[in-house]
Amino acid sequence: MLRVATRPFSIYSNVGLEKLIRANASITTIKSPLIIAATDYTRGELKAFYASKLIDRLVDDDTRLGPEQQRLNHFRRIATTEVLIKALLASSAIPVVPLYISLLYKIMKAEGTHEGTAQQIARLFRDHLAPGQTPKLDVGGRIRVDDLEMQPQIQRRISEFWDTATTENLFALTDYGGFKQEFRSLFGFEVPGIDYAVPVETDVPL
Repeated sequence: MLRVATRPFSIYSNVGLEKLIRANASITTIKSPLIIAATDYTRGELKAFYASKLIDRLVDDDTRLGPEQQRLNHFRRIATTEVLIKALLASSAIPVVPLYISLLYKIMKAEGTHEGTAQQIARLFRDHLAPGQTPKLDVGGRIRVDDLEMQPQIQRRISEFWDTATTENLFALTDYGGFKQEFRSLFGFEVPGIDYAVPVETDVPL
């Protein structure tokens, strides 16, 4: 059922997570149909890994169709615990997101349209949900607070920089530092004005 001999997914090292998965995942303990979505980020291709006799039949039926009619040729059967572990590990992280956001921050800050998470939430309520405001909807009836991000000139510049980003020019080409600081601050780290050396009581009754 495995249709390709090459590596079908990208693995990014995470020793702790792999140890946790190995301690809890086994092909012999799957009790119901399982589908795991993972992406080969070196190719930008989605793969679906599965363990199910029903899906076996669907995939078999799909192979009998003409190439233009096939819809399940990205499905791969999980035949061993090792493949299950690797598929779970591959599906647990999206490593290209930090690069995309770091590029986005750099470009939008230069354009003067950058928003942090809190500012975007504030704009959602201020411009769309506040009393007296009429939500601005797209053709699908959705409020789009990614409208500044998705402006054609912003996305065009991201595409231009995407293929030129390397380990060596990462900090010059992107705002990785700004992305990292803002991401950490969402979880209470690196917040300006906080002295993290001061002892605090963590067990506070409500």
